[in-house]
Amino acid sequence: MRIHILLILLLLIVMGCGKRNPCSDLPDCVYQYPDLPEEHTMTSEEVDKYADLPKEVAECLTTDCLIESILTYPYISLIFAGANSQAGYDLVKRQYRGLSELESRTDRGSYLLQKYQSRDPIGFDKTWDNLEIGRYMATGVFIEVIQSQYINLQNLDSINFNHLFKRSLEVYDLEKTEIEHFGYFGLTYSTATLARMMLISNYEPFVSLYNTNDYVKYITEEYGPSDASLIELIYEIAIEYSKNI
Repeated sequence: MRIHILLILLLLIVMGCGKRNPCSDLPDCVYQYPDLPEEHTMTSEEVDKYADLPKEVAECLTTDCLIESILTYPYISLIFAGANSQAGYDLVKRQYRGLSELESRTDRGSYLLQKYQSRDPIGFDKTWDNLEIGRYMATGVFIEVIQSQYINLQNLDSINFNHLFKRSLEVYDLEKTEIEHFGYFGLTYSTATLARMMLISNYEPFVSLYNTNDYVKYITEEYGPSDASLIELIYEIAIEYSKNI
């Protein structure tokens, strides 16, 4: 009987050793999405499945590598395709496994914050062509939309919550120095992050404005429309909030 148990254990060990980790050979730990075959006849649903993050890869990626893999997903720009960016996020989440996987990670908030803090929002070179600059700016938007989902904001502990709030104010200030590139449309995303965080914190001056102004509610919940005077008003309220953190 004891010999049989030992043989079973040995077999399990051998089987485990033979199982290949699908994340072990990824360059820079980022999943490489396959290119679509030329002249393919796949339906849109088949394309979504073909380009999706495989389940076994999603599960073995570390959280920081998962975030990088999400940002290189070929259709992440569909965040801009909905009626608003919140609808766009929901659209991407329905067809792409990466976002749901990220939302299941208990350390997601801290890694999203690290990514946000390490990235220079105005780090583009003005000699780049407009397409390159646009891509750089769009990546910043994708990070902001992902991290400002309520489920991700609520994952932060109080210290990182405050760090994110202060970083969002810094990003707003930096982007405003390049307003000719970002416009108030670009400032909407850091503003919406600040607004959602003040709502979570039940900060009365903002909550009162949110409850009485539908446009403020749209900026908070849908990332738009981009009204310059309201964005600046939310920013000023956020500055007052930041004095107590």
